[in-house]
This record gives sequence, structure tokens and C-alpha cells, in this order.
Amino acid sequence: MKTVLECLVEDHLTTGNVTTRFEKAFASTFRYKQVISTNHLTSAYHLSLLALDVQAGDKVALSTFASVSALDAIFLLKATPVVIDLDKNSFHLNSEELTQKLADSSIKAIILDHSFGSVVDARRYDFKGIPVIEDISEVLGAQSATFIPGKQGSLAVCGLSVDQMITTGNGAMIITDQEPLAKKIRAMKTGKEPYQRKEGQPKLDYNLIDYQAALGIEQLSKIGIILERKEKSRKFIYSLSQELQLKLGMEIQI
Repeated sequence: MKTVLECLVEDHLTTGNVTTRFEKAFASTFRYKQVISTNHLTSAYHLSLLALDVQAGDKVALSTFASVSALDAIFLLKATPVVIDLDKNSFHLNSEELTQKLADSSIKAIILDHSFGSVVDARRYDFKGIPVIEDISEVLGAQSATFIPGKQGSLAVCGLSVDQMITTGNGAMIITDQEPLAKKIRAMKTGKEPYQRKEGQPKLDYNLIDYQAALGIEQLSKIGIILERKEKSRKFIYSLSQELQLKLGMEIQI
């Protein structure tokens, strides 16, 4: 907690260098190109949807188990959620239902979450060229031989609340490999160029504060231990699922 105490003693109570350090450390730790911190997961979703030009009257597809923050952001934009059920034998989107609903041309974005920490490979779906926002809150640090969670869409978000993999008390990260999107999101947070606010449109002051970022830096320094504990939990749950599959006579994907 040394970094947090230093922030408080030195009156780092706004957004500054410590927040920038946290963004860079997060990007380096998990191999992401562009990382932007926010004060809440709803803020991260709101900025991401705005960056993808989702407007009032548009539709956004998401799973029945998507974060309530995703719904809140959709409602903030006066857009409409299109809810898609999970597969019967997994925690992943039902591909047939997704295909049917994507026939609606007013769907402007898709939210792909890894429900209950079950990593989903986006290549199993045909998104019809619609931009994807991937929510990696439940799978931060997860590894795959063929893809990196957080790099499967145009943007990704990661919650940093008290019940997430690492926490800043509250907050979230926006992740992207696309520099134009990153610039647009950063500009929307500051109200400066190249983003031009329209008359009557507020600046989106969604900034993480330095002492919160300091807590995040401390958490990142222990990420190896955190992931090791998560892996033990995963193995235990997997062993239980194997027993359940035998009893039910059906396959469960975890």
C-alpha cells in the first residue's frame, strides 16, 4: 500500500502521472497497445459505444448474462439492447440466435463477454462485420494458444471493481489496438481536439484518480499470485463439472 499512501500524503487527488503509470503498466503486463482508464465500467462502455458511433435508436446485441454496466451505457445513449441467450451446454452466446438477430441492420455493435470466466473464442461466430466490444473483466490474464482475450474486437473493456481480478476500488480500462479509436476516446474524456463537442454536449469526465491508480499498480505487482489462485479455483470447478457431466449425461463447456 506504499504507493497509495504516497499519493495521499503528497495530495495526488486528481488524475495525473500515477494514472498514466498505471495505464502503461497494465498495457505492458497484458500485452495491449492502447489502454485508457475510466472511473467505472459503465463509463468504459459509454465511451466505447460512442467511439463506435452508436446513437439513439440504434441497437446493441449482448448476452443475457452481460454486465448491467453494458445495459446502463446502452440506455444512456437511448439505444436498444438486443438480448441473446447462452448455449444450452456452455456459457457462450448461442450462435444460431446471434446469426438470426444480426439480420437486423439497426444493430451497430455487439458486446462479447466471457460469462463466469469461461473464455470464448470469437472465431466461432460470424459478426457480419459489426464492431465488437469484448468484456474481459472475468478473464483478465487468461491465456490461449491461438488468441489473446481483449484483442478479439474493435475495443475491449475490463472492470476494476472490488469483485474483479484486480481492483482500484472502482474503475475500468478500455483496450484497443486501433490508435484512431484510442485518440477519439481520450479526446472525449478531455473535450479537446480532435473530438469536437456539439453545443449543449457535456465533457465526459470519466477519469480515474491517482490514488485509485496507485492501488491498481499495487495489485498488478501481485498479479502472478492472483492468477495462480484463480487457476486452482478453475481446476477445482472443472473437476466438479466432469462429475456433473457424468451424472447428467451431457457435455458442459467450461
